[in-house]
Amino acid sequence: MPERKDLPATTYAILGLLTWGEMSGYDLGKLIEGSIAHFFFKPAKSQIYAELRRLVGEGFATERQVAQDSRPDKRLYAVTPQGHLALRRWLDGSDAGPEVFRSPLCLKVFLGAQMDRETLAAQVKEALDARGPGQGGLAAGPGIAGGGPGQRARDRRPPRVLLSQLRAAAGDRPRTGHDPLGVGCAEGSGTRRCEREQRGRLMGVLAVDRAGTREALLDVTEKLADMIRPLPDTAIPIPGAEWTVGETANHLAMAGQIFVDLASGIPRVHGDMTKEGLATANAEWLARDPERRADRLADAIVSSTQTFLDAVEGRPATQPVLSPAGKMDMETLISYALTHTLIHACAIARALRRPLPVTREHVNLMMPFLTVGMESFVLKEKTKDLTACFLLHLRGGPQVAVTFDKGVLRLGTKPPRRVDCHIVAEPVALFLVAMGMKKQWGPIATGKLMTWGTRPWLALQFVGLFATP
Repeated sequence: MPERKDLPATTYAILGLLTWGEMSGYDLGKLIEGSIAHFFFKPAKSQIYAELRRLVGEGFATERQVAQDSRPDKRLYAVTPQGHLALRRWLDGSDAGPEVFRSPLCLKVFLGAQMDRETLAAQVKEALDARGPGQGGLAAGPGIAGGGPGQRARDRRPPRVLLSQLRAAAGDRPRTGHDPLGVGCAEGSGTRRCEREQRGRLMGVLAVDRAGTREALLDVTEKLADMIRPLPDTAIPIPGAEWTVGETANHLAMAGQIFVDLASGIPRVHGDMTKEGLATANAEWLARDPERRADRLADAIVSSTQTFLDAVEGRPATQPVLSPAGKMDMETLISYALTHTLIHACAIARALRRPLPVTREHVNLMMPFLTVGMESFVLKEKTKDLTACFLLHLRGGPQVAVTFDKGVLRLGTKPPRRVDCHIVAEPVALFLVAMGMKKQWGPIATGKLMTWGTRPWLALQFVGLFATP
């Protein structure tokens, strides 16, 4: 295929974003708002669809129509092998274009996963050398951070994260202890708090706040029961799922009995610790129990939760438990129960159009289980060739280092010497995205999910490396 010279950089921007997966025009718009709009362009909705039609016409993308219940059909776009080749040719080209506010070089860095690291580093070094020393890097040049006459204030925002990305791509390392997003522990009382958290580690990666988790589980259970109990009919469908409110509540009541047995030291087999195995076991259990009356289900959920917490009392914190989500200690089992209850409570709240019963504090309490669950729900096929380190920072909460080494997963609280992708997340937004209740584009656009590092594009793939529990 001959190299095309007449396609603008905006076309390649849309093509590059499609390399992260199949998306609709709406999804692309949300992604652009939270990423390249800060340093390249923010197109109108009509321009996005015009570029998508152009890519389909060139054979660089495919288009398919998907039917939606109670909504108009949507069109999804995906990059083709020819599209990958065309993008690679453009990325490898030495001429990045004129450095005005819309920075093609920053765009190349953002899409750097699609090209050789050496080629990218050479282009960035060339641009940095051309600026000369003491000029503040690319983002300080005229037309980017400084702006031109008459430029609107929103166009004058310096692409702060991009500076670290550009320097990292050129081979420069950040200063030891440098925290560009301000999420680490400061000197003084904050440092002492972090040290206390480190001393609190138990059998799992993160320590469990036993009293806080117990209180949260009781509170969420009561709120869930209050939502369910007055319903005259529980045959209300759960959005995006096959179950109804009644079936979900029945599942929670039955799962409560499993938690009681596990806390009492009684082994329980439920599925095969895979997403598919758990789904089959859940379906078989629901078929055996026809109870769907709201008041009875609400009472059963509250009763089984209280019985579970009573059974946990007096048990050694590090007593091993083999649960449907894998091996864990008794403390982490309480965090697992909170997580399981909140996942289904949020699903029921969405079906009833009620406020979601999850808070930032709840997510922090769930993290000890969620880190253990990563080992059980990691998708081996997607990670078998992946070598990368993620450092997940929860605002106001813990941090977890998640390292993949060609299929081998390692978890910890101390970051390794090299971190490829930092993810800074508002806890509730991360929980909803991870559980499949919200797409990631909205939180990205509103700053609730942020990323930086030498390979920041990996953040978009992180949640997809694990099956939803």
